[in-house]
Amino acid sequence: MPAKRLLRSRDKRFRILFQEHPQPMWILDSDGQHLEVNAAACNLYGYSAAEFATLSVGDLQSPDDARRFLAELQNPVRPAASEWRHRAKDGRWIEVEIALHSIQFGGESAELAVLMDISGRRQLEDQLRQSQKMEALGLLTGGEQPQRFHFLRLDRKSTRLNSSHLVIS
Repeated sequence: MPAKRLLRSRDKRFRILFQEHPQPMWILDSDGQHLEVNAAACNLYGYSAAEFATLSVGDLQSPDDARRFLAELQNPVRPAASEWRHRAKDGRWIEVEIALHSIQFGGESAELAVLMDISGRRQLEDQLRQSQKMEALGLLTGGEQPQRFHFLRLDRKSTRLNSSHLVIS
């Protein structure tokens, strides 16, 4: 009986660490089917745990990305983390970085996927590239600044700056 109690205790600790962890996580089988997801993953994607159980990773990605992900999932030699675009339940695209780790789950081989939402970081990188292009344009025009600038803000609204006024749309 002590062995059963020890197993229950380990399972309970795992569930607490997994379910309550602030980083979104999945446990996947070798076909990319969700065996388990934590609350943070449900919050990020908008699906309940029961809905995730009916989805594979391929349901969240484009067909090409799904094939690439399954190949990576089944390859024992893979990058520490890779970036993917997923569609959330509400239809918005999110960009995530996924680190996969082989584990045993319920006596079977599985993959622990630890996800990081990098959508905000991507938007900031795009804005920085746009700013650098505008700076280069200013240098190319001999220091003369263009009369109109367009910026994409984090709230996805467009800001247009003319030489005389600011317009937010």
